[in-house]
Amino acid sequence: MDLVFLPLVTAALAEWGDKTQLLALALAVRFGKPVQIIAGIAVAALASSLIGGFGGSIIRPLISHEASLLMLALAFLFAGFGGFMPFRERAPGLSLGAFVTSMLAFFALEIGDKTQFLALGFAAVNGAWIVTACAAAAGIVLTCGVAVVMGEALRERLPLRLIRRVIAGLFLLAGFVIAIIALGLV
Repeated sequence: MDLVFLPLVTAALAEWGDKTQLLALALAVRFGKPVQIIAGIAVAALASSLIGGFGGSIIRPLISHEASLLMLALAFLFAGFGGFMPFRERAPGLSLGAFVTSMLAFFALEIGDKTQFLALGFAAVNGAWIVTACAAAAGIVLTCGVAVVMGEALRERLPLRLIRRVIAGLFLLAGFVIAIIALGLV
């Protein structure tokens, strides 16, 4: 259960108020085709998460369990610090239809993003990189799907910046705790 639950919830939380969720919102407003947009996001999220998970599977046999925990701690710290970084909201300039535009724009944002690094960290710890990647992708789609379905109401009803910062603080705390455990300080 941890193989699915932890990456899914972590990825879902990581995307709240993030640039990818705001991109999903912008795409929903621009195209108004939720099924195509969510499908494009799903393909991009799965591809990005598979890359991260595969990276974790390559690294796992080369390092100790403590080192893989430290890598996961760094992923949480990266996600936490990233949650406090400002970013500009921009709608994609592409116009290749709802599915292709969503897929390409979303994939471009996800490469090297915190959820990809989190997938790498979880895969390095648990070794089940395909399950980890699918769970992380599902978490991304869940959070971004909410933005697509709710549209502008999401921004109007929820304090996304506050949510993003609270989650970032929780990720920093988790990262420090995992690092302390990995370093054997407790």
